[in-house]
Amino acid sequence: AEKKELNEAYKLVKYKFEGPQSKIRIQTPEQKAFVLLQSSIGKHNFRDASLRREMSNILDGAFRILAAVEEYARVGSRHGQVAAQGWLMRRSLYSSLWGENDGVL
Repeated sequence: AEKKELNEAYKLVKYKFEGPQSKIRIQTPEQKAFVLLQSSIGKHNFRDASLRREMSNILDGAFRILAAVEEYARVGSRHGQVAAQGWLMRRSLYSSLWGENDGVL
């Protein structure tokens, strides 16, 4: 049931894996994380409680990683573009919006 739900969610995500889409099945942990992260941004609700829990854990981890990237880019490397991209990605995750113009009135 979990794999079926993940494969259904994959059809709805914005960014896809390379290759013929009809043959792609979510099989690896990396693919699962990719789909769950995009599903979170796309506000996809899973019926399976374990998938909802995993999606929440992945989102929490992504927030921590992006905060660390921003801090390092700002202080450690002084690379402002990387810090800005990290901030934009974290904002997208937090607001569940992809594009720079999403949600702008």
